[in-house]
Order: sequence, then C-alpha cells, then structure tokens
Amino acid sequence: MLDRSAKFGLSTPLPQTPPSPLRRNLLGGAAPPALWTPANMVTHRWFDFSDPLTITLSGSNITQINDKSGNAGHATQGTVVLQPVAVAASLNSLDVGRFTNDMLAFPLSTVDGWSVFTVHKANSATSHQMLLGEIDSFIPIGIPGDLGTNMIRIDGVNDTPAPTWHADGSLQAPTTRSDTHAIIATDAWRIVSISGLRGSISTYYIGNDNGGNQLALDGDLAQMIILPSVPSAANREKLEGWAAHKYGLTSLLPGGHPFKTSPPTV
Repeated sequence: MLDRSAKFGLSTPLPQTPPSPLRRNLLGGAAPPALWTPANMVTHRWFDFSDPLTITLSGSNITQINDKSGNAGHATQGTVVLQPVAVAASLNSLDVGRFTNDMLAFPLSTVDGWSVFTVHKANSATSHQMLLGEIDSFIPIGIPGDLGTNMIRIDGVNDTPAPTWHADGSLQAPTTRSDTHAIIATDAWRIVSISGLRGSISTYYIGNDNGGNQLALDGDLAQMIILPSVPSAANREKLEGWAAHKYGLTSLLPGGHPFKTSPPTV
C-alpha cells in the first residue's frame, strides 16, 4: 500500500490497516448494549431445552437437563420409556424437548407466590397438557381435574387469590378449568407466565405428575423457568421479549409490547 505520510509532512508512516472495532468504538461511539437474558434476574429453576450443553442424551432421549439458575436443581429420568426426546433445530433452528407421556423429575422448595414461565407447544388440543406436576397433588397447567387439599390451584375458581396468567404478552382471565385448558392446549407455540402459585412439594415433574399418564403433556417444550416470587411487570415483559426474539415468535406479542420490535438489553 502506498505510504502518503510525506504528503502530510509526517515523520512516521501512516498506519496501513483500519482501526480495530474496539478502537472505532473508543473513537466513534459506544459498543452496542448487551442483550438481556434470564441470567440477569433471580431464577429458582431454569431448564433451557435449546442449550445442548445442559442436556445429557442417551441416543436422542433426554436423561438429564441441568438447571441454569445456579441452584443445581437438575431434572432427571432414568426410566427409558419416560424419557422425552431432543428434537434438533425444531424452533427457529433451536432444539426443543418433545414429551409424549414422559417426565423429568427435579427437586424444588418454594414459598407461596412463586411463578412459572414457559415457551411450549401442545401437539394435541384434546390432551390435558400438564407442564408441571407433583407426586400427590399437581399443577396440571391445562385441566386441573379432581384436586386434593395440597393442590396448587391454577384456575380462578379454586385458588384465592387466583394466579395471574399472561399468554403471548397479554393478560388472561381464566375462571374455569376449560379456560386454562384453552390457554395451554393449542397446537401452536405460546409464551406463557403464571404468577402467584401456592404450595410446595419436594419433587416436581416436567411434563406429567407421578401418578400416571392421564394428564400428561403431549407437546414440545423450549423453556421452563421457575421464579421464586411474582416478577415485576418489567421483568415479565423482558422474559416475553427475550423468548420472542430468541425463538422467532415476535408475531405473538401485541403491538404495544415494549419488546415487540427489539429484544431487551442490559
């Protein structure tokens, strides 16, 4: 490259390569802000089925998914016929877990007021579609069925105060079991949060309870995040925006959502 330093009366040659991106930022503006993720908030359990580094496989069967919250509440399944299947590049080129009468067990200790956030798709509108269950009583996110006294209730009729539901960024007002089923059991991807759940059992099951397959999930799961309390509206919206942009689901968010067009940043 021709050295033009003499033309400008310089005693040393001009640099022959363009400045690095870091130098350009120092000279001409700040670096772009980092993207927000659930790691920027307090989570109690975080199961990310699109992160292969957290998943242990036997063939295509998921035998363990690690908890990304940092609390070591990993979910496992040693029985082959109850292991969900990892489906590669299923949603926006990202992996998901496929459940068909399967379950992954994990330890959980909570206090009243905890919350669940999911990115999921039911593959049947007729199944009960339990996303999270207990050993005796359960959270059948769908149709609750006949519930016992230890039940964590999710519909407005049986739980006081009723949990708060959001689906695809919009507030829901379910008052019957059919209402909750309509939110969950649709043959389409949904971004759902349920806040203000009550009760605690030591072991929970992703995709089923421990009493049989009559309420089991028939569907795909991309994310399940359990929060120790009710998130602020700002954090819930960040979760929704993060998931929508990660999985190519921004069309689900309403027009007024703060992260409809751009993902949340730190």
